[in-house]
Amino acid sequence: MAGKTAGKSQGYSSRIPEQLVHIARIALSGNPRDLALYLKRLARRLSSEFPEQAQELEHLLTQSALRYTPLRQASTETLPVDAESRLHLARLEHPVHLEVEPIWTDEVRRNLAQVVEERTRESDLQKADLAPTRSLLFIGPPGVGKTLAAKLLASRLRFPLVRLDLSTVMSSVSFCWMSSMLSRSDEMTSLKSAS
Repeated sequence: MAGKTAGKSQGYSSRIPEQLVHIARIALSGNPRDLALYLKRLARRLSSEFPEQAQELEHLLTQSALRYTPLRQASTETLPVDAESRLHLARLEHPVHLEVEPIWTDEVRRNLAQVVEERTRESDLQKADLAPTRSLLFIGPPGVGKTLAAKLLASRLRFPLVRLDLSTVMSSVSFCWMSSMLSRSDEMTSLKSAS
């Protein structure tokens, strides 16, 4: 009992190295929910000695709360299949590797670089009450680089790339399913951007 009282009188800062090891252990186990719960508890404990850091930790947890829900994590692991043929309606590629380095027009290169920069500086944008680009629509005839642009962005941002197999989708499902799949894609992007 005396050891516990002495530890409390020294303050929580003496236990920080022990806490860092515990945080690493939880993080490496791959369970973001447990990590968030532990960090929330840690923020409360740190608030008296380190109020600024505790507040920043709570802010980070609040920002990432929507990105790490169990439903969003599950959506990256299960992709829908056609009820009749049992064929996958989408393919998930992660990590994404480019086979070639694309050659773009200056305008396309600038636009793609802007999307990457917005995502890499998301915290700066949030401080200014702005949000990064959340969706893109690539249009054009076959062969102009729409898929390559999507792969480039997924690769640079370390996002998963979901490719719909339109021949399977159109032969077996309705517009409602398509809307659901696009929503799942948005969830996966939100989940990955938190990393």
